[in-house]
Amino acid sequence: MSAQEHSGFKARYPTGGRITAAVYNGDNKTVHVLSGDRYLYTLDRDAQFLHRTWMDNRPANSLCEGFDGTLYCGFASGNLKAVNPAGMIIWDKKINGVPVGNPVPDPDGTLYAATDSGKLYSISHTGVIRWMIELPAFPVLAPAINNHGIYIFTNNSRVYLYTRQGALKWEFLLSGNALSCALGSNALYVGTASGTVVGIDTMGRKLWSTVLGSPVYSLIMNSTESLVSVSGATLFSTDLDGKIQWRSGGNIPLYSVASDENLLCVSDTTGGITFYDFEGRKAGNTAAGKPSIPVVPLQEGLFISGSRDWNIYFESGKNSVVYPKIWNGWKSENGDGQGRRIAMDLHKRESWDGVVNASNSYGYLKIMSDSNNRPILRQVLQEIEMRLSDAEFDRGKSFFLPLLEYIASDCITRPDYRNGELINDFPLIRAGADRILGVYGDFRSREALISILFSEWDDYGIKVIIDALGKLGDTQNGATQAALYRYYQLHGSGYGGEALRLVMVQALESVKQYSGTLSGDGINTALEILQDSSRTSTKEKVLDLLKTIKK
Repeated sequence: MSAQEHSGFKARYPTGGRITAAVYNGDNKTVHVLSGDRYLYTLDRDAQFLHRTWMDNRPANSLCEGFDGTLYCGFASGNLKAVNPAGMIIWDKKINGVPVGNPVPDPDGTLYAATDSGKLYSISHTGVIRWMIELPAFPVLAPAINNHGIYIFTNNSRVYLYTRQGALKWEFLLSGNALSCALGSNALYVGTASGTVVGIDTMGRKLWSTVLGSPVYSLIMNSTESLVSVSGATLFSTDLDGKIQWRSGGNIPLYSVASDENLLCVSDTTGGITFYDFEGRKAGNTAAGKPSIPVVPLQEGLFISGSRDWNIYFESGKNSVVYPKIWNGWKSENGDGQGRRIAMDLHKRESWDGVVNASNSYGYLKIMSDSNNRPILRQVLQEIEMRLSDAEFDRGKSFFLPLLEYIASDCITRPDYRNGELINDFPLIRAGADRILGVYGDFRSREALISILFSEWDDYGIKVIIDALGKLGDTQNGATQAALYRYYQLHGSGYGGEALRLVMVQALESVKQYSGTLSGDGINTALEILQDSSRTSTKEKVLDLLKTIKK
């Protein structure tokens, strides 16, 4: 099977924050995604939105699914929350410390969570803490569980096995801290920071140890009953006796490996996705955003990867086109005609060279937006705005909004700089993206603009964001007005002066027109502007606005 028949980016779904965790329910074929925007999203296998749940707290890298479909989420606040399949929070339990990795569910509904404070909790499916014990050291990896008990991996290079009642059965000394693990029927396999994979039997005795050389950040047991490990820039396959069967190396450090019944899917640190068969032969490749979570297998050659650019990517081992109804293929300058992207030298590219007619691909515009060339970025914004204004391109509206958020939020990548990511210093470009979000955005854009507002440093950009928020209107609970009031309290009296106040009043006028009235936060903002302003024209605008408010 050729690579072009085998691999490709299928779809993506934008959230409002970095992806922190994802799980897949094979029974109802739904994907659950925990995002830094504090929502838990539920999607189908085609990346279509089903529903979402506001979680209130900032999420940790902590999400699992119980055997009854209940989702359990861990948060940086030390909260552990249970969400039913309909998206309703059914309990919220405060524990001591942040869950390290995913909590682990037992078939009887009991949940086990290890925290960064050195605690191990046993919690019932109704949220009752059954017991808590102090661990001998701090955990570095999510617990693992099988019929023999609960495996805990700690920062003193040890593995501990506890019974379901919290009694210690044995401990095992590793050659370095655990970074990954896989469970067999009669053995535990651990990848370590020292670059070894070790097999341990159910009594805590060493079976074998194999040196791979670099830290083993990802380790799985695939369907052929062998182990596959990510070690540095090399993918290793070993049998269950630790003998290396094959290796596939490169120059880019790998991030994680996952497996379905036919394929291995490997992500690298730059956002590349490569598929392998079980003999170590490459079966295709594609690209996603820079990874924030390990790859998660779905079914039938479909995988998902979470990204630092706020998206969840759906990667298929069976097709290689981006939105086939509108995608016309890459020109030879930028790809091979089969959907595989080849990055261009942005320093030599001084014009856009007819990109408008080249492709409808988000990926193409994404490459262009990674440029530090101001004229190119302006043309990117013009092209996106043209497409968003096309009434027949509804599908593309949600498709391009995250790219605008990416440009607006200081995330432009400069591949010629060390570490690859530096702040974009083009405030007019960022403001241009904010303006388009204000005209064509949706509820996710509002949340993104509010987040960007509190990190923006350029006066012009701040005024554009405030104006854009006004054009987007407000939610029923007045989230926009609350953000504007909070911002004005923090910065309004001295940062931006009268020009900022005028824009703030205009934004409140837009919100009032959209909502019919103003909330208490909106009215308080107007009153403070009236008190602070030294310009008669601004005071008159505020008074005119307040006269129209329904009592």
